[in-house]
Amino acid sequence: MIVPFVKMHGCGNDFVVVNEFETFIPEEEKSKFSKHVCTYHFSVGADGVIFVRKPTNRKAEIKMQYFNADGSEGPMCGNGIRVLVKFAVEKGLVPMKKQVDVETPVGIIRTYPKYSNNKVISTRVDMGKPKIKLSDIPAVATEETMIQKKINVPSFGILEITAINTGVPHAIIFVDNVEKIDVTGIGRAVRSLTSIFPIGTNVDFVEVASPTNLKVRTYERGVEAETLACGTGICASVVASFLTNKIQPNVPITVDALGGVLKVEVSSSKGVPNRVYIEGPVEYAFKGEIAFET
Repeated sequence: MIVPFVKMHGCGNDFVVVNEFETFIPEEEKSKFSKHVCTYHFSVGADGVIFVRKPTNRKAEIKMQYFNADGSEGPMCGNGIRVLVKFAVEKGLVPMKKQVDVETPVGIIRTYPKYSNNKVISTRVDMGKPKIKLSDIPAVATEETMIQKKINVPSFGILEITAINTGVPHAIIFVDNVEKIDVTGIGRAVRSLTSIFPIGTNVDFVEVASPTNLKVRTYERGVEAETLACGTGICASVVASFLTNKIQPNVPITVDALGGVLKVEVSSSKGVPNRVYIEGPVEYAFKGEIAFET
């Protein structure tokens, strides 16, 4: 079959977008398709695939199904959902309005597009309440939460790790200089600690440049490499910074990723984070067609 697609990115986190209002790929073939189309050099190349679908939940206007580059299905993607909203609005799949509700495996995500000349120039996403209980991440330890817990990582020694779920699991490590970190080596080692993170985890390295500015690099599970930006990871990094008293709540935080700058804000009640928001632009790269044998 011939599959039309659009290549888009949010701060360098790139995706192949398939409009299933027009072209449907059988469920049992989506993993294979995603691995094929995401392979750099031999195909289009991307961090993941976004399937744009009709919602099954009446409270949503559009549905996102997301697959990682390794063919595994992901529950959520912070940059991906902003890509989906721009695509769906500008394609006319949903109305051009101030709030667009997106159905995902982790629930309905509310988004707030901003417009100029009938185009979506940026989108603010309500990422919901971050999960910090280990049973919700999931992660394993003797305590109920993991906030800068010292963990022995093979080949890299003792590292202080904070565990948070902002749609997917994240392990956050604070560093003095994010540019000097072996993101792939340490990231892969922490991601592979299945005795602590039974379904794996993304790994985020965070440098606190100022009380309103973070620098973040992410090793992403499913991509199994560093990505230029990870929306859920950037949100988790800001939440971890709040939990460790490095930033204040209800203050916009700019986050520098390799692919660009995003804005994140944490709201809290009695010292507990109850909401996290992320905002940033997305862009088109190109469109095309790819042959796929089912």
